[in-house]
Formats: sequence, C-alpha cells, structure tokens
Amino acid sequence: MKSYPKTIDRTFRNNLGRFFAITLIVMLGIAIISGLGALSPITRVSVSNNLEAHNFSDLIVKSTTGSFSQDQIDEISSFEGVAGFQAVSSIDMEIGELNSRIVYMNFNENNVNTLELVSGRFPQAQNEIVVERQTDYMQKYSEGDTVELYGITFKIVGVVGSPLIYSKDFEPDVINQNPLELIVYIDSSYNFLPFPTTDVYLKLDKEAGINYFTKDYKEMVSAAAQELEETLSFDTVEILTVEENKSYLVTESYTDKVQKISLVFPLFFISVVILVALTTMTRLIEEERQIIGCYKTLGYGNGKISFKYLIFSAVSCILGCALGLATGTFLIPLIIYPGFNTVLFLPEMASYYNILIGGVVSLGMIAAVCGVTGIIIGNYLKEKPADLLRPKAPKAGKKIFLEKIPFIWNRTKFKYKSTLRNIFRYKKHLIMTLVSVGGSTAIVFAGVALYNATTTSDKLGAVADAVSLISSVIVLFACALCILVIYNLTNMNIGERTREIATLKVLGYHQAEVAGYIYREIFIMSLMGIAIGIPVGCLLVWFLFGYLDIGSIADVSWWVYLLTIAVVIALIGLIDLLLLHKIKKVDMNTSLKMVD
Repeated sequence: MKSYPKTIDRTFRNNLGRFFAITLIVMLGIAIISGLGALSPITRVSVSNNLEAHNFSDLIVKSTTGSFSQDQIDEISSFEGVAGFQAVSSIDMEIGELNSRIVYMNFNENNVNTLELVSGRFPQAQNEIVVERQTDYMQKYSEGDTVELYGITFKIVGVVGSPLIYSKDFEPDVINQNPLELIVYIDSSYNFLPFPTTDVYLKLDKEAGINYFTKDYKEMVSAAAQELEETLSFDTVEILTVEENKSYLVTESYTDKVQKISLVFPLFFISVVILVALTTMTRLIEEERQIIGCYKTLGYGNGKISFKYLIFSAVSCILGCALGLATGTFLIPLIIYPGFNTVLFLPEMASYYNILIGGVVSLGMIAAVCGVTGIIIGNYLKEKPADLLRPKAPKAGKKIFLEKIPFIWNRTKFKYKSTLRNIFRYKKHLIMTLVSVGGSTAIVFAGVALYNATTTSDKLGAVADAVSLISSVIVLFACALCILVIYNLTNMNIGERTREIATLKVLGYHQAEVAGYIYREIFIMSLMGIAIGIPVGCLLVWFLFGYLDIGSIADVSWWVYLLTIAVVIALIGLIDLLLLHKIKKVDMNTSLKMVD
C-alpha cells in the first residue's frame, strides 16, 4: 500500500470512535425523520388499500324526498364513468331505546361498499341479520342475540364491518348528528320489507390503486359529483363525496396531527445531529494540522489533502444515512402503526416505503457536513507549511469574570478554580458543548412533555395512544442522541487532554482525582447545557402544542422538568463510567514526550 492510502487508512483506524460516533448520530437523526415522516403516508396508503379492496363508494347519491324511483336509479347508474353501483335503503330510527340505522340491501349484489365479515356468518335464511362491529358508541351484540323490528324478531348471525364506517369514533345519524348505537344489515334476498330506495352507492371508473387521500382523487370525485348533479334530470338529490364521510375525516385529521409532530421534532433533531457531526470533524482537523503541514511540505496538492478528510466525513455520513433510512423506514412504522388501533379498525400495514423525506434530508446532511469540512480544511490549507508544522501555541490565559469577585474567588478551592478557568478558556469548546447538550436536553424535555400531554389533554382524543407511542420513540431516540453527544464530547476532551492527564499522574494524583479533573469540566458544561436546554425545550413545546392545539406549556406537569434533568444527569454519569478506562490507560511517560 502506498503512503497516501496508508495515511487515510491510519486516520480511520486512529479515529474509529469518532467515525462510529458520527455514523450513529447521523443514523439516529435520519431514522427519526424518515420513520416518523413515513408514518402518516403508510397509514393512509394502508387504509386506502383496504377501502379499494372493499369497493369503497366514490359517491353516495341520497334522495332528499326519501325515495328514488326505478327510473331515477337507472339514470344515476347510467352516468358516464360509473363502474359499479348498488341501491340500498338506509333508515335511521329508534330500535328499542337505541339510536339505530337499518340498511336494507341485496347481499348477493353487494359489489360496492362490500361488507367484511368479522365474526359469525352472513344471513342464510329469513329473519337473519348481521350488525355493525362494536365501538365505544356501538352496542355489543353477539351471534344468537335477537333484535325486534316492526314486530318481527330477527336473529343476529354475524358481525360485519362496512368500509363506510372504519373509525372507532361515533358514526352520526342523518337527522340530529347524534351517535348511532346500532346498525343492522338486512338481506333483501331473504326478507321482503317495503323499504324505499334512499341511497345509491356509486363506484367510478378510475385508475387502479389510486390513493383515496390524495389531492388528485379528491378533485376527481368533486368534479364527478358536480357533473352528475348538472346531468341529472331531477334535483331532489344530495351527492356526498369522501369528504362527507366521518371515518375518512377522522383518518385525515389524526394522520395530519401525527404528520405535524413528525415534522417538528425531526427538524430540531437533525439540527443537533449536524452540529455534533461538524464539531467532531472540526476537532479532528485541528488535531491533524501538523500532518496537513507535512503533506504540503511533501508536495501534495490541496485537492488530495482535502480528499482525506472529505472521504472520512462522507463515508461516516453516507453509512449513517443508509442505516438511518433502513431503521426508520422499516422499524419505526412497525412500532407506532398499531397505536392507530384506538382510532381506526386497522387494516394490515401496507408494504409501502416512503423514503422521500429521509432521502432528501440525507442528501442535505451529507452536503452540509462535507461542505463545512471542505471549508475548515480550506482554511488550514491557506497557512504556510512551516506554521502548520509548529505546534499550535496554547491559548493565553485570561481572568474570568469570577476572578473579579474576590469574595467568591478567594473562597473557591484550587481544583475548582482550575476547572472554571479551563471551561471559559476554550470558548469554542464551551459553546459547542452548550449547544449540543442543550439541544439534546430540549428534545428529551419536549418528548416527555408530549407524553405528559396524552394523559392531561382531552384534545388528543382517541389518537392519544398513537401520540404516546410517538413521544416514547422520540424520548428513546433523544436519550440515545444525548448519550452519543456526551460520549463524543467527553471522548474528544480526554483525547485532547492526555498531556495534562499524564502530568497529573506524574505529580502523584490518584485516578479518582485525575478523573475528577476532566469530568468536572464536562459535568459543569453539561449542567449549563441543561440550563439552556430546558427553556429551549419549553419554547419547542409551546410551539408544538400551539401548532397541534392540544394545550399549553402551563399544562406540563412539574415532574417533566425534574425527570428531564435527572435523565440527562444520569446519562452523563453513565458516559463518565464508560470512559473511565480511557483515562486510566493514559501513560505517564506521555507528558515527557510532548513538545512544549
């Protein structure tokens, strides 16, 4: 292997921790945005496929007089573009004390709004009926129960689901919009009752597989409804499209809320991820300034030198994006999709993979990280080789603000004085730590606050379980991000301070004292990040709750604040324990080999 490829290989080998940190952090960001972003489209496609499988009616033509003549039915069904129709009687009335609906239809001709058998069987004899499946509003009936209707006792032989009613929210009656408590389906093949034809279900001739929740579909049925109304020779009709269907509106409303959550959180998440990735690359290039000077001295061109760092950032980002897209697209919807079961009678989840949002963000992230990496390396390439080969002069010490307050400073122990000086001496590191930890804290807080809202706000309604699952996933991913952020920053801090650590060991400091020297700085900076992250999290929650109209920041319980702080501090402690071995491995002779 030639020398140049060897140096690239060595850069990867010597910085495996950073490489995997960037990869995992990018993976988390892309997974959350691709997973949550795909959730609402997958739900809509799944419901749409189920509606198509059960021949969901595109239009319902209702008689405003309560009855269609046969000539009128023939005229409606002969409308251009009609692929199928079914005439039914739908009558809302009281059955016993229940607000009920009777649907009288020919089951043998049930080719539009096909009933799905949930349990039992379809009628096979006179006086046998099936009923709509149970919800919080629909009464529970089982096979063998009876219903008295017009003095006739009907036996329930099955429970069915109509594609017109797949929401678990209430289905309103036509007259007063009160919740229906019972819907019975009577087969006209076995029972002759003098019911008038009140509704005609129409299925239009359209492109196979069209999504019922798309703008194109809505515009198509709206245009067809208008044309049908203008074409008919009589005007005693009301034409309903999907946008008058209660279940359809519930699906749109709840998936829209989930989509909004899926946009707000990932955008904030992604900004923290990009910042941490850029921080890591900045530190890496700073540490290799002498190697860059060596390259220039040996005659390597700027492009070849830049390539080494661009390939490091690009490979880690591309790998992270690929893993994130796979994880988010396939795993997160599987976890959260069942949460819609409290809102809808869920069909099987469609094998529909929407990587558009995740793909676009992935390309943007790769471009951003590689672009800034190029800018950083470009600044170093402007320097003379001789300047790059010389160790960077330590930043001159300055008095910090507390030193100007003798009452406090003079009573502060030496080890804390040293810690405070180091914190404010490297302002760039401080700012990056504050922003990274603060951003992670804000996401954890907002996720926990959203979870809290599912128990305190009644505005979420039936979708609360789905939102609860989403917020749980967000909290878990935010905690994972927080772990990676703190690990990455602490790991880099230890790597940059090996000379100081070795010196302290030479001077006789115990392992605990040496660890405290490093960890105190990280802990204090992290606490400052938490102090920034909580208010930022409050702003995020304020915006999110207002956006979704589910409450206000005042509704967030006090324990959300304490839990967020406790979780982040616990994660800091965990990382400190995991990296303690790295401090122990620092050789005392290292301090003697360092150039002053």
